[in-house]
Amino acid sequence: MAADALVLIDVARKVAQHHSYTFGEPVPLERLVQEISTSLHYHTQYGSTRPFGASILFAGYDKVKGYQLQCTDPGGNYTAWKAHVLGANNANGTSFLKEEYKDDISL
Repeated sequence: MAADALVLIDVARKVAQHHSYTFGEPVPLERLVQEISTSLHYHTQYGSTRPFGASILFAGYDKVKGYQLQCTDPGGNYTAWKAHVLGANNANGTSFLKEEYKDDISL
């Protein structure tokens, strides 16, 4: 659902702007993903709102943890990955990553 993803992206932008304004630095990726996951989870708890139907894959870098890849699901859970696939054909992508991914790969 593209509309759900757009709403979540707007939430992420607001969280990032608020953090940047308050602390004068970019928001750490894990903090951003936690806030989005909290919003996702909130909408599963109450009957007056419809749960979001979108998963989002976040990629980022910070000085402490280095490069990060994190994924949220519609239920509000989030997980960190070295490589991950989302979408309609994710089974083929996952099997490809299992065969081809290596930790020492370079760009």
